[in-house]
Amino acid sequence: MTTRPRRVDALLAEALESSGTRVHGGGGDNNPSAGMQLLLRLRLMFAESAIPGLRVILGLSHPVRRLAWTAALAALVCIGLNDLYIVFREYFEYADTVDVMWARSPEGMALPAVTVCNVNQVRVDDIVGRDVRKTVFCSDIELNRSTATEWQHRICDQQKSLLPIWLREDDAAQREEFYKWIAELQRRNETTAKVLGHQRENMVVSCLVGGKDCNTPDIIYNFACHLALFLSSFFCSRYAQKGVRLLLNLEIHEYLPHTTEAGFVVSVHQPGVQVDFRDSIFLLPCHTTMISVTQSIYFRLEPPYRNPCQRDFPEKYREYVPPDRVYTRKACRHICAQLYVIAACGCQSHDYDTVDRSLADICNEDDEELSELSTQQWP
Repeated sequence: MTTRPRRVDALLAEALESSGTRVHGGGGDNNPSAGMQLLLRLRLMFAESAIPGLRVILGLSHPVRRLAWTAALAALVCIGLNDLYIVFREYFEYADTVDVMWARSPEGMALPAVTVCNVNQVRVDDIVGRDVRKTVFCSDIELNRSTATEWQHRICDQQKSLLPIWLREDDAAQREEFYKWIAELQRRNETTAKVLGHQRENMVVSCLVGGKDCNTPDIIYNFACHLALFLSSFFCSRYAQKGVRLLLNLEIHEYLPHTTEAGFVVSVHQPGVQVDFRDSIFLLPCHTTMISVTQSIYFRLEPPYRNPCQRDFPEKYREYVPPDRVYTRKACRHICAQLYVIAACGCQSHDYDTVDRSLADICNEDDEELSELSTQQWP
């Protein structure tokens, strides 16, 4: 008993008879070869299948119709293969998750760096009582359309009366201008920033890491209002469990008249990385603040795994960064953007990390071309 449809048998008999007639007309044997019979059977079976297009292409219809269906089916197959190629290409472009090794508080990990900043940027006694123009500033530089003498007079006049917490519009504008002036001053002269800022000897009363004294110049250094605490000397993990204990002196008598709040801003970060104070904690005066940090490290495995870690700046950027600067993707992008600004405007932007000052001076913030460059999204 056969399960082959009768229609296939009929078509097969008709095709074999037609093939035999053509062969007989040519002077050959009436019986077609076994190979011809096999091909005819396969053709008729596909003609009865439900595969789109094959019923027409392998059937016994007109050759033009079969050719048209062949072209249409070939086009659809090409489109489908192209879509599959795009899908697989996008899939393999994603970063692998299996080539990452994760470690949480591993043994021997160095403690993070702690950067403490007094919200008061400079000490009032130093900026008023010191001959800043002659001892600190470069005589050929005018900072933000103001001079040191003008600011000294303004601060002296404001010291006679306390400013309210809610500053008037003109006082707020003056404070904003002063902050820009100080920021420009710190960029231009590191010595100036160290002299005018809160000093380690006065601001840090006590520093302990696991019972060990860390209030030493080789661990703590002062830069303007930023007072960074590098704990790279303490590698043993048992110190990390005990944490760092800091006792800070607010030095409220050194606050500027237009500083309307008091306290500290603390940031815990990787040593050698530019501090981002948008991710920081505010410390209230006369309070004890506990900060808990979970330290984790992600390692991307080396080749043959994809996307290994970038451990250093590209060769073309190394001459613009200090030797002890730790590589981060954000820092690399900032340097790239800063070099582009220097090439386009001939000056350095306030929005990115400053490179060698011998390359270019600081740009004027009112420059419209600089504002357009700063708003660009860098890759």
